[in-house]
Order: sequence, then C-alpha cells, then structure tokens
Amino acid sequence: MKISKLFSLSVAILAITSNINTSQAQSLSMGIRGGANYSKLLGIDSSEFKTGIVGGITLNYQTAGKWSFSTDILYTQRGTTFQRNFADSLVDQTEKFEYDYSMNYVEIPVLFHYNFLSDSSKLKARAFFGPSLNVRVNAKNNIKYTKVVNFGDSSVTTNTEGEQDLAYIYTPLDYGFVGGIGATYAVTDKISASFDIRASYGLLDIREYLSESSKAVRNANINILIGVTYRLSK
Repeated sequence: MKISKLFSLSVAILAITSNINTSQAQSLSMGIRGGANYSKLLGIDSSEFKTGIVGGITLNYQTAGKWSFSTDILYTQRGTTFQRNFADSLVDQTEKFEYDYSMNYVEIPVLFHYNFLSDSSKLKARAFFGPSLNVRVNAKNNIKYTKVVNFGDSSVTTNTEGEQDLAYIYTPLDYGFVGGIGATYAVTDKISASFDIRASYGLLDIREYLSESSKAVRNANINILIGVTYRLSK
C-alpha cells in the first residue's frame, strides 16, 4: 500500500470514529510529550541502538467508551552506530571504520488506544497501535577511520574523521507500524499526565537504490515518553 493511501485511510478512520455518537464523547485534549528514543537500522550488520531525544505535540480524542484516538507531531533523533574491521596479514596492518548515522525525522502517528479501566478511574492503563508517516529532516554519517601498521616491536597509528551526506542513499519518506502500552493519570479535571512505551517498525525499505545483492534496510525504534495534556472540551 502506498504511503499516501495508508495515511489517508488512518485519518479517515479517525475522523469517522470521532463523528460517531459525538453526543456521548468525553473530551478533546491537546498537549506536549517528550522523552528518549532508541533506534537502529535493521538490515545493516552489527547495527547497534543509538540514543536520541523525541518530543512534540499531541491531540487526543476520548470517547464515552474504552477507546480513544490520538495523533502526534514528533521530532525524533534516529540513527545507528556500527563498525567494520579489516586486517591484512601480508603487511601486518589493521583498519577500523566507525560509522555514526544521524537520521532525524518528523513523525506523524495515528494511534488507536484501548483503555482497560473505567472512565471514573483517575489512573488508566491502555494499549495502543496504529500507522505512522515519517518525514526525514536530515541524514549524515560521521566516520572515524583508524589504521594501525605494525613494524616488529613498533607500530604507526593513523586517525582520520569525516562526514558523509546520506540524503541520496536513503529515502526521505518512511512509514511504519507503532504499538505499545501506557498509562494516563488525571491530575485535575482538565490536566492529565501520561507515560508511554512505544515500539515502531518500518514497513518501507528505505534504500534509495534497491539491489538484490544487499539487505533491505528498515527503521526500528523504541520510545519512552512522558506527557501532559489539557482538556479543551467535553
């Protein structure tokens, strides 16, 4: 399914659901959320999780039942780190390349929440899922190169650093699936605090130039988020 169709379908479902039985709707809330992001690129050998930050605004619609719906606009620091080592026994030397990918995105998830506790409870546990459209803001690779040449009892070490633009290697758009668990606590009648743990998996192979000789590359992320929302209406 194309990105535009996937996201349009999700928005349509959200809009239709929010218009059903509006007389019984509980509330519409708006707020902010932020936290830590742990990301890697699946398909790159030895790819390791990289820590970044995530934050933005959220809009939440709570129905009279156990379902609620939300959409966010989040700025997320993604990427990964990995290294490649090479050895040449003929000249007794080793080479190490250290790669640090910084790939930052604006994420727009549309999430469907199921609340396990009753409406009268101040603390609500929930599970959620939904699609996410992600637009890349920038992408670069900070490279560190180390070469060690051995001469008997002595050695010579060479260190070099550089930067590579990844904009033409990976696609500017990505989409994926988000799922997780969370809790919301009603601080007052108008203000609520939330805590979420989210995992997202990229459904798109983000390589700009596809090749059967290399693996598909997909985004994978774990978010730990806290937030505050203000109820705009009943």
